[in-house]
Amino acid sequence: MELTVSGENYLRAIDRLDPGDGARISDIAAELGVTKASACRAVSQLEERRLAERTAAHRVKLTEAGARSVERLLREIGPVK
Repeated sequence: MELTVSGENYLRAIDRLDPGDGARISDIAAELGVTKASACRAVSQLEERRLAERTAAHRVKLTEAGARSVERLLREIGPVK
């Protein structure tokens, strides 16, 4: 199943905001101009698709599949605006 544009934006935001130990939900929400609750729901959907995962410190990281998706998106679409 294809990702929505919103899902693609979340993947690119996570990729951009992850300093190595994962991105914070609050930073993802701020980056995309949504509430933390909305960002949390969207990340849960990405987790269900095995594109993202939460660390023990409650940060969000891309899985290998998520990272491959971002690489493809960056080639085709470019960074999140």
